[in-house]
Amino acid sequence: MAIRSFDVQNLRGLRRAAADNLPNLVAIAGPNGSGKSSLLEQLKSQAQFLEAGTELLYVGPHRTWRSSQLNEVAVLSLNMTYGNILTQDTMPSIQYPFANLHQFAGLPRKGTGGDDAQAFVKSSILRIRNKQQSLLGRQFKEQGGKIAPDTVPDLFCPFAELVSTLLPHLEWVGINDANLNDMRCEFRSTGIASDGRAFDIDEMSSGEKAAISLFLPFIERQVAQLSGESPQLPPTGTVPLTVLLDEPELHLHPLLQINVLEYMRTLAREGRAQFIFTVHSPSLLDALTKDELFLLSPADLAADNQLSRLVDSTERLEVVRSITGSTHMLTRCKPIVFIEGEPDHGAKATDERLIRLLLPETSHWALVPSKGKSQVIKSASEMRHSEIHLPGLPVFGLVDDDQGNVPLPDFVVAWPVTMVENLLLDEEALYEVLRPYVEMVGLRSSSDVRSSLLNVATRQIEEEKRLRLKEILPRETLAVDTSDLSAAQGHIQEATARFLAKITNLDLRGLAETIDVEVQGIVDRGEQLERFHGKKLLRAWYDTNFSKIGIGWNPFLIELSRYAAAGSRIKRLGTPAIDRIRLYFPATLATLLGNFPAGEARDMLISECLQERENWENGSPAGAGRDALRQRIIQYTREHPIEEVTRNKLLQIATGIGTP
Repeated sequence: MAIRSFDVQNLRGLRRAAADNLPNLVAIAGPNGSGKSSLLEQLKSQAQFLEAGTELLYVGPHRTWRSSQLNEVAVLSLNMTYGNILTQDTMPSIQYPFANLHQFAGLPRKGTGGDDAQAFVKSSILRIRNKQQSLLGRQFKEQGGKIAPDTVPDLFCPFAELVSTLLPHLEWVGINDANLNDMRCEFRSTGIASDGRAFDIDEMSSGEKAAISLFLPFIERQVAQLSGESPQLPPTGTVPLTVLLDEPELHLHPLLQINVLEYMRTLAREGRAQFIFTVHSPSLLDALTKDELFLLSPADLAADNQLSRLVDSTERLEVVRSITGSTHMLTRCKPIVFIEGEPDHGAKATDERLIRLLLPETSHWALVPSKGKSQVIKSASEMRHSEIHLPGLPVFGLVDDDQGNVPLPDFVVAWPVTMVENLLLDEEALYEVLRPYVEMVGLRSSSDVRSSLLNVATRQIEEEKRLRLKEILPRETLAVDTSDLSAAQGHIQEATARFLAKITNLDLRGLAETIDVEVQGIVDRGEQLERFHGKKLLRAWYDTNFSKIGIGWNPFLIELSRYAAAGSRIKRLGTPAIDRIRLYFPATLATLLGNFPAGEARDMLISECLQERENWENGSPAGAGRDALRQRIIQYTREHPIEEVTRNKLLQIATGIGTP
């Protein structure tokens, strides 16, 4: 019945991973270093996890392919199938020179080193040819010197079907044994651009060879059944093979990855195999179902068991995928941070790209662009209420401070400036960018640059007032389903009434006067470079001083960001906002600890949590000692009685303590 449960502990980066009732398709995701490869190797070495009647195959992550010129003697001397080799802990011994692999005989097959097992794929295919010849000879003798039609199965039929299914652009030609000192496994392209030439398996792409090698053991088993060497069916309820597979996506194009996954699903659904595999590929992660997808979090982010199902509801998983845009965002065990703006693509200097350039500490975060501020707040809130329990710092929002003192939930952080471009209004960084062109521009120092920025800001005052007035004017969005015209008419009338209510008695002049006072206050305080519309201000400065040089707007922004990242302005204005996410401290920890029996240890933990939260709220989170505090909280909850729901909730929240 394959591997249905296990409990693995204390192996390199893996502290503990346990699971029960595993299905026939298990995908284990998680960041590098969480222990995924270690887990597979431990399952490989501990036979007690494998149920009777199931054979275990292991395929490591560092798979090599060695092109080989094979002769018939060498093929005959290797009395092992490819599947047999994958069950072994070491490389097989070889009697005759065989693609120079005799020098690797006896070497261990481990995930930490290269695995040359794939070099035996070609010889294993050639062995099918030998089995076919033996079967023909036996039937010829049994049938009295003749072979009746349809009495001898084509042993290559399963292999041809595999190629057709996984690699529809290719077809299996057959074994070319015209030269017994250089036997070939030949294929041919099938597309309209095909020249009809047959080529050896050694000439295939690495992805094509990888796809064939992944499933060759199943073809060998079908061949054994067709030839009569093994029973046609395993005992009822027995899964004959469990395959431990480290990153099946290696060398595979995303479309081929999906083909491989569907082929694994078919084998798993039919009970012909169980697959337990690690995965990093976004394409595969997006294609996995909630029953198949498991998360292995780093040991320091797990209260106990590092392995868990990512989600227990298909609907919830699809909702979260729609919010983040990709499942791999959920498996990185790093903060998911929703930001304003569009996704980073091409050469455009989007907010996402600028943030990563300005603040390199965000490079390991999953930044998810989400249009405007309201969408950021909505997406972050929905994710936090999705009941997907992500280890580490799960979900935050990072927004522009362009609407005054709008209340924000504590997991949504605002820059202390109007928008990201305000962080680029750094006279030192701007001077470094234009230093090679000072003779053309005429700005000979950072002081000159600052003066020019303030001059531009002065010219932008009326535009700033216009933008602010436009921002606060009422607006109404009309989204109507026109499939039902009578209902659509009603929706239009309701939207019209709402908009009329907003603009009735609107004091436009009074609003304009309020904005005049607001903008003048910004000027009086000298905060134009922080509080004016940063993108328009920077673009106006660029058009005045820099466009004549011939460097485009987006390259200019990217180059400027690199200089600004090392400046004092970004440290003063950008770093505090980032630290509020990086060093977040959950507000509910102290309250949950209050549910435990009173005592000195509990009260000390509560006091420390309250202090850490206060420091965070005041904008001065130090972070020192938080790892130790988290471990003490986890240890305390294990040692003291409390209802299971409260304990689990507290452990989950404790893993969200931000650390330096």
